[in-house]
Amino acid sequence: MSYDPAAANLGLLKRTIFGFSDFHGRSSRTEVLCYWIASIFAGILLSFPVMILLPSRLSFVAIALYQFVALIPTFALFARRLHDQDRSAWWMLLYVGAVGHGLVIRIMMATGAIDPLSPAQIYPNYFTIILTIALLILWFLPGTNGDNSYGPDPREGG
Repeated sequence: MSYDPAAANLGLLKRTIFGFSDFHGRSSRTEVLCYWIASIFAGILLSFPVMILLPSRLSFVAIALYQFVALIPTFALFARRLHDQDRSAWWMLLYVGAVGHGLVIRIMMATGAIDPLSPAQIYPNYFTIILTIALLILWFLPGTNGDNSYGPDPREGG
C-alpha cells in the first residue's frame, strides 16, 4: 500500500475539527497548515454568497460567527503544538490574550468607540503585531524529536 499525502492531510484536518476538545498529545506543523488552509478556503467560499445574499450588518454577523466557529479548534490545536515542543499549555495564555485583544478592538471599531485611523491606535496595533509574531514563532517552531513527556512524535506516525 502506497502513501497517499492527500488522505493523510485529510486525516489531520479531521483530527483538528473533530478533536476541538482534545488538549492531549502532540500535533505537527503540517496539521496546523492543513487546518489554516482549509479554514481560509472555507471562509472565502462562505463570504461571497453571504455578502451577496444578506444585508451588510447581517453578513458581518454571519462572517463573524464563522470566524468564531473556525477559531474554536485552534485552542486545542495550539495546545498540542506546544506539547510537540515539550512546552506546557500555559503558554496558550499568549494566544488567549491575542484573541481577546483582537476581539475587543474589533468590537470597539464596530460600535464606533474608536477610530481605527486615529494616531491613538498606534500602541494597541504594536501590541497586536508583537503578539502575532510571538504566536507565529510558537506555532511553527519544530517539535522535539522522538517521544517527549506529552506523547510520541506525530511525524513518526505515533
